[in-house]
Amino acid sequence: MAAKTSVLDEKGYRKFGLRDKLAYGAGDFGCNMSFALKGTLSIYWMQYMGLDQLLMAGLLLLVQVWDAINDPLIGAMVDADRRQYRRNKFLVYISVGSVGLTIAGALCFIPWPTAPQLLKAVLFVVGYVIWDAFYTVANVPYGSMLPLITDDAVQRAAVHVPLRRSNGRGRDHWYSCSCVDL
Repeated sequence: MAAKTSVLDEKGYRKFGLRDKLAYGAGDFGCNMSFALKGTLSIYWMQYMGLDQLLMAGLLLLVQVWDAINDPLIGAMVDADRRQYRRNKFLVYISVGSVGLTIAGALCFIPWPTAPQLLKAVLFVVGYVIWDAFYTVANVPYGSMLPLITDDAVQRAAVHVPLRRSNGRGRDHWYSCSCVDL
């Protein structure tokens, strides 16, 4: 039986191929599924938790303003990180962000419908802000990692362009499955 040989590039690394494209696409799909959580939050907090619609609209505006501040801050933090990592800094941030996303995603759905409106508002804002911070910690480095995967601009485009075209598929699937009356 012949040994399986792989084609190496000039630096001695395995060439970028279909396996890499599928893996990167699966990660992007996962980020989009997490982002889809955002769409179900308003349904959950208004229908199940009984949060007033006008209050919810104001809270959504508040957390979106926070999001506009949060994203550049975390991006700058990742960019400014000069520590030496065993593989690369992006993987560390993605790992921390994904664990935080799991925990924060659960916190966004604390079932306490009998709580006072003010406490519900605080729970929503705190849960969302924590979730949003971890989403950014995972997603900003994930998007920045593509140039590390391959030096070839054609290969990067082969991964990046289809992902951007299908960016909403994870969200669309989640929305279609989650639009049930609570």
